[in-house]
Amino acid sequence: MKKYMYMLLVTLIFVGVLVGTVAKANTSGSEEVVKKGKFSIALQVHDNPIVSSGKVTMKVTLDASADAIVDSNGLIEVSIPKEIYSTGNLTNLNSDAFSVDHVDRTSKPDQILLYVKPDASFNAGQAWSASFSLSFQAPLMRANTTIAKEQTFKATYVGQESVQTLEIQPQTAGNPALFEKWWHSSVDQDGLGLLNPTESQYNVFQLALNIYKGVELNQVVITDQMPDGLVVDPDPTLTTGVVATDTSTVKGIRVISYDMDGNRTYVTSKYAGNIHFDEAAQKLTASFDHIAKDEMLVIEYKVEVAHVYDLYTNTATLTSTEATKSDSINLRIDGDGNFNKVLKKASG
Repeated sequence: MKKYMYMLLVTLIFVGVLVGTVAKANTSGSEEVVKKGKFSIALQVHDNPIVSSGKVTMKVTLDASADAIVDSNGLIEVSIPKEIYSTGNLTNLNSDAFSVDHVDRTSKPDQILLYVKPDASFNAGQAWSASFSLSFQAPLMRANTTIAKEQTFKATYVGQESVQTLEIQPQTAGNPALFEKWWHSSVDQDGLGLLNPTESQYNVFQLALNIYKGVELNQVVITDQMPDGLVVDPDPTLTTGVVATDTSTVKGIRVISYDMDGNRTYVTSKYAGNIHFDEAAQKLTASFDHIAKDEMLVIEYKVEVAHVYDLYTNTATLTSTEATKSDSINLRIDGDGNFNKVLKKASG
């Protein structure tokens, strides 16, 4: 009898544990995950540090098992620090898998909120991975600019959040340069300039002459041959932070004057006779009989991508009575493009 009661007790305990386990499996976790599968969201901001007047590119990727993405999930929220945004089209996502629902610039005083709707039809009955990206230009940031040293970006979807914090790099006003070629946009981890394949406003070259160097130069000739595959934009946008009472160009080339406080002003009309650009050869030549000690100039142009190559090298050379110097920049196409892929399990 005792043995029978003992076995009955053990059986009841086992059944109780089993029932408890089944109940826990049915009620734990998110109901959306159980019913509609799993997903993940990831945010990447490629420009770290964010430079003065530089490009900022954000990429958001959504990975999902079949039927995890449904309209009832709501919208993706992308948060951009308001003080780091200067200009740019936030509604161009460069993707057929997502659409902008609306942009909210008022709910939070320090953030711009972009709301994006994923196209759930791509995820119906099959696993899916897709991304969208958006780009904008950061403001002019000098050493004395009041701005947070770190900027935090977020992407949120159905309770999941991906966060990235980036540093900023203000423009320094006192770096002396007799002659340098500047790439005024994004670079990768290897120091290669990243060319935007569709928007020349982010592909900014500048030839810096006598910046804070305080030297006198005579019979100055600067030559700059565009590499094969790149062409100068004949109608470039103005660069943020440069005083632009003079908006003229010489076939897409502009000249900027610096002062000792780092202020920049377009002065192309004053130096138009010194600039020659051969459109057929895509070659820039600038000639100056004399550069005074306090004359600080930057020759600026923006390029379009005409042909895709693995690598581009852009070299400019200065010759004068006093000095000869060359400077080069290596670049590649920004390869962080968007995708929209249906994922299928391998057979077997």
